[in-house]
Amino acid sequence: MKKMNFLNTQHWQTVKVEGWDGEGNAVPPESEQLQSLSFSGDGVQTGKVFPGELALTVDYKKIPGYPTPLTFLCAEEDTGHVDTYVLQDEENLRYRPECSKKINVFVPKDYDGSRPYRLLYCFDAQNLFSRAGDYTQNADPYGGWQLDIVLQALKEQYGKEILVVAIDNADLLRMSELFPDLRGYGPISELAKAEQRNHLVGTHLDQLADFMRKTVHPLILEKYNVDETGMGICGSSMGGLAGLYCALRDLGVYDYVISYSPAYGLYEESAWYGWLKTLDLQNRPQPKLHIFCGGADLLEQELEKTARRMKTILTDCGYDGDKIYETYDPDKKHNEESWRLILAESFTRLFDL
Repeated sequence: MKKMNFLNTQHWQTVKVEGWDGEGNAVPPESEQLQSLSFSGDGVQTGKVFPGELALTVDYKKIPGYPTPLTFLCAEEDTGHVDTYVLQDEENLRYRPECSKKINVFVPKDYDGSRPYRLLYCFDAQNLFSRAGDYTQNADPYGGWQLDIVLQALKEQYGKEILVVAIDNADLLRMSELFPDLRGYGPISELAKAEQRNHLVGTHLDQLADFMRKTVHPLILEKYNVDETGMGICGSSMGGLAGLYCALRDLGVYDYVISYSPAYGLYEESAWYGWLKTLDLQNRPQPKLHIFCGGADLLEQELEKTARRMKTILTDCGYDGDKIYETYDPDKKHNEESWRLILAESFTRLFDL
């Protein structure tokens, strides 16, 4: 078992520590089966933290207006910097004003271009990083994903070197950009119909995916020394839906998918079956997939229903079930705190650490 370090800012004199194995069964904290821990003291309980093998440091902070302390990852120094580009693509971004879009590339602190780094494409660039220079101001009470801190630990402990290509999805077109068009294979769900009644929602994910492959990726190859093998794609909520769709649409491009709190339920199952059966999955390269969903709020409970069905849908259509990992935690809400705390498990499983 890897060593885990914890920073306690609650000033607890006595701390109760509990541990769980991979199936959620209680085990002694010193057990070799231990995969996650929780702490409690002075009437405060943190919940489960750090499933997986990466050793990380945590800090518990009370945020004004939020009822319970939130768990944050900690790093002693800056993890790197973010390069920002505004790119134009008149063919694929016609649905956007000025046909332009911002991307952010997280460059780890020790990157010097002398050796290739692997790539991880992520949606929702606006809340991914926490210690990359002045990029993130942490106005979000949940503090973002803190992906840069996890990648720093991944480099230091396992030698995995990754650049993150982060697509900004912060404006009113977010849902339209991350919504695939499967309407030719089956109907959208009642949940999607409700969204369309409340907002002007299009289905522009194919155009966004083409922008990523035809405009963004060539720029990355020009600007950075990268290894195109073993690329990943990552997102949450609509981004979790978009990540899986892009990886399946472009089979062979992405080696793994991180899909958190995914909005798969925007389409009825018949649409997924109809589309997936056109892909000839059993005869093509398939990415590893980690699906995570919580259950501590109404949105996560709604998303969990179709998240739990997706493995069956995929395997029915020829996907190798051994490449699909699932984690469900009823204590986790639909927010960045939940997603940053599951990253360690994702990389442990997907990289076979």
